[in-house]
Amino acid sequence: MAAVSIPVLVALHLLGGALWVIDGMQLPGILLSIASGVGLMKVVWVLATPLVRPLACPLMLVPLLAVPLLAYNSVGAVVLQERGVTHSGGVTAVTPWRGKVTEYLCTVREDGPDEIADTVFCEHDDRPGERARVVRDPRALVRPQLAESVADDQFQAVLAAAGSVFLLVVAVSATALGAAVRPKLVRSWQKSGGEPTDEPRSGPAGAVR
Repeated sequence: MAAVSIPVLVALHLLGGALWVIDGMQLPGILLSIASGVGLMKVVWVLATPLVRPLACPLMLVPLLAVPLLAYNSVGAVVLQERGVTHSGGVTAVTPWRGKVTEYLCTVREDGPDEIADTVFCEHDDRPGERARVVRDPRALVRPQLAESVADDQFQAVLAAAGSVFLLVVAVSATALGAAVRPKLVRSWQKSGGEPTDEPRSGPAGAVR
C-alpha cells in the first residue's frame, strides 16, 4: 500500500502547486498541496523506524514547502513554451505591485490595428517606450509573460521535478528501511521475553500466577 501511496502523494503535491496558476483553482490547489504534504509526512512517520524518523522528516520539510511554489512559478512558462504565441509591442506603463516583495507590472500594447494590451510582470528598470515581446496562451489558461521570463522560469520547472524526485527517494527509502528492520526488531523483542504467552508462569513457593 505504501509503495503505491507515496508516489501518488508526491504527484498530487506537485499538481497542487501547478493548479495555483489557473484562475479559480488557487484554493483547491493550496488545499491539495497541504493535504498531500501532510499525508506524505504521516505515511513516513508511521512506517519508518524511530531511528529514521528524525532524519527523514527534516530532510523532507524544505522540498515539501518548495515544490508547490516552484511548480506555481514555472507551470505558466511550460505551457507558454509549448503552445504560446509571441507578439511584439511597446511598453506603455510600468506600475509597482506590492506583495510580500515589491514587483513591477508592465503594460505592453501589441503592434497592429487592434491595439491589444497585456499586463505582465517585468523588471524595475523597464521604462515606457521600450520594446518588448509578450508570449500569450491562445486558450488564456495562464497569464501572458515576457519572452525572456518564459525561458528563465523553465529552470524552476526542473527544480520542482528534482524536488519531487528527492521527496520520493527519501520517503521510499525511509519506509523500505522500516519494513526491512521492523521484523528483526519484533523477533528480538520476542526472544527477550516481551511477547506475552498463554502458558502460566510459576511464582514463588510453586504458586501459579
